[in-house]
Amino acid sequence: MGAQQLDLIIHNATVLTMDERAPLAGAIGVAGGRIVSLGRDLADAGLADAPATRHLDASGLTVLPGFNDVHCHTTWFGLSLTEIDCEPLTRLDDVYAALAAGVAATPAGTWVVAAGFNHQSFGGEYPDIERLNALAPRHPVYIRHNSGHACIVNGLALELAGFLADDRTEQDGALAVRDTAGRFTGLLEERAQQQVQNLFLPHSQRTITGAIDRATRVYAAEGITSFTEAGIGGGWIGHSPLELAAYQGALDTGVLSARAQLMVALDALHAVTGHADDDITLGLDLGLRTGFGTDLLSIGPTKVFLDGSLLGLTAAMSEPYCVGADHNHG
Repeated sequence: MGAQQLDLIIHNATVLTMDERAPLAGAIGVAGGRIVSLGRDLADAGLADAPATRHLDASGLTVLPGFNDVHCHTTWFGLSLTEIDCEPLTRLDDVYAALAAGVAATPAGTWVVAAGFNHQSFGGEYPDIERLNALAPRHPVYIRHNSGHACIVNGLALELAGFLADDRTEQDGALAVRDTAGRFTGLLEERAQQQVQNLFLPHSQRTITGAIDRATRVYAAEGITSFTEAGIGGGWIGHSPLELAAYQGALDTGVLSARAQLMVALDALHAVTGHADDDITLGLDLGLRTGFGTDLLSIGPTKVFLDGSLLGLTAAMSEPYCVGADHNHG
């Protein structure tokens, strides 16, 4: 029997193995997406005459194991790559200008969506709802806080979502912030976001798969080879009751560029009817189908919300929490 055909041989590298017994190596052999050989050089790794589809001379560059992001929101991130980006902005006037440009390029009645807003980058200030109303009188505006636990909207979005209705009642865990005069500021915290998101959700499979494609391409470029998606399928953190199917589609079409473990949001559970002896009263949709999953795609634990976010200032605290220059990342 001949030598094993390898997919890739990397040599002349500085490999940090993370193994205390042999912390450094110089050559790697890869087959089927797994490291099958490792040594100081090609000969030491048994790769001197090994056949391989691709050879890579690393020229002394450092090779690391892939990074794992244990808590991320991949679809959100992928969607944000096509939305107005507030993260590099440092003045609220710049935010208003970016939104105005988005309004000008968008048909009336269509949502104008921005992402990456962090109030700490603006001295703790949030966009003023009157300014938002003035620049977008005919467009609902949705600005996602980068914590994911809050958003800022304009008056039209509040109206469409039913916040201005006379018979509206407050919901537990859903805070629509008001000013001292009792007027809505446009800041919606935690589950209050869902009332607005329900106006443009669920996203289509194509939209979600495209977002996964864009996000995991960035992950790959940054060395992230595996991640845990912290909440799919339901609540204000999900994008479709069939979100799992979109991940399966991304896997099937080869656009899932990292290993994904999916946490299902507890809100996705809904009543199901079965035999009384089974004692099963809750179930899921998710879009699960024949052939689901590989070592690149699996279902993990359930996502459960207990309170909120430090960065979004919605977390329950046992004592006052002071936010300053050293706490910009919550």
